Amino acid sequence: MPLFSATDRRAKGGTSARTPANPGRARADATWQNHGTCRLPGVLPGLRLSGTQDADAVVYAMVSTTTGRRHTVHFTAVGGEEWHGDGHEADQLLARWRKSLRGLRDPTLLAAGLTLEMRTPRVLRLSLTYSDQQVDRKPDGRGKSRNRLHRMAAHLHNALPKARKLLMEVSPTAVPMSAQDLTYHVRKTFDPSIIDLVAGGAPLPVLRWKDVPPSRVREAWDHVVHDGATSITWAMCGVAGESITPFLATPNPLANGRIHVELRRPDASARDSDFAPIMLCTATSIEPTDKATPTLENFVAGLPQSTRWNLRRVYGGQAAAFTAGAGLGVDVPRQLLPPRGAKK
Repeated sequence: MPLFSATDRRAKGGTSARTPANPGRARADATWQNHGTCRLPGVLPGLRLSGTQDADAVVYAMVSTTTGRRHTVHFTAVGGEEWHGDGHEADQLLARWRKSLRGLRDPTLLAAGLTLEMRTPRVLRLSLTYSDQQVDRKPDGRGKSRNRLHRMAAHLHNALPKARKLLMEVSPTAVPMSAQDLTYHVRKTFDPSIIDLVAGGAPLPVLRWKDVPPSRVREAWDHVVHDGATSITWAMCGVAGESITPFLATPNPLANGRIHVELRRPDASARDSDFAPIMLCTATSIEPTDKATPTLENFVAGLPQSTRWNLRRVYGGQAAAFTAGAGLGVDVPRQLLPPRGAKK
């Protein structure tokens, strides 16, 4: 007969082999998968993709920066009833998103993103970006990267179920994206020619995370050509006071409008402070040529005049702005390559 029972060992400061000190960490470790690292145009750190489960056994993917200690979880609602792309739905979705964030009250939450795409099938994506500074036992950064990822996964194991319930107020159809879903999403962002293939519903071959970056990128001063497309991105501090929906009214059947709004804590130490927004508007033409830019410039023509005045075309930094607009949790602008010609 053992000298101490499992209960006695815990009472004396020990732990039982059957009962881990951190059950959430143990379950997260058991399901955690590493899908590799890639580098995207205009972004300083690499992006590492991993996948695991939360406390409700719901699978989710997490994108982590190799520096900066940021971890982002993505949710998607494709063709949901709440997002048809007409009226003022984009503005209403954003208002509900900001309201829901106030209910999270998670000190590790750094930012939240909302991304809308007009290209059929219409896509609504929500993202939550966390910092591992407060869950890491070695805040000076000496802990190994893999250990930090596991500790963050253990934290999200318990935090994500509550976050999902709040997201239901924004989009009842929103579900966490798996690693493969997120991989294909990023790939079609850079190569829109596969959008119809992904939307077709047929089984897709396994795509590796390291194969996500575009095979070729040519950045001009006022636009960027990537794989089979040309894009222009505008930026704005804050969110348009008037409707942003007209931007998504595609002026050309071969083009796609995308709006990404990132809500960030103005002070990382302030738990309940409001989130400060920035907005990135991207127009993409499935035509890899400089001649596509006049069509793309028409995207802003339908916006209210006050909004057009506040939008700024990201001259000299189109590749970085385009990648930031994909909403992968990159810290804007700290983790982006500076625009060409910018002073050091």
